[in-house]
Amino acid sequence: MYFVAAWGTPLGDGTWEHPLDLVTALSSKSPAKPGDILTLRGGIYKGAFVSVLTGTENNPITARSRRPG
Repeated sequence: MYFVAAWGTPLGDGTWEHPLDLVTALSSKSPAKPGDILTLRGGIYKGAFVSVLTGTENNPITARSRRPG
């Protein structure tokens, strides 16, 4: 699991303490691989985002919010 935050950075490692920014998390530089989960922390994510990530049928890459709602 990798954490993403509105205030994260491209240099983040995806941990709670050093989250990734959303642009990097969805890019070809993302550490996410098939079967991984990107967990978005609370905040306002401004802009338009496009994912280039590819999982597999049996191992998708999942992006979800940390808290439902």
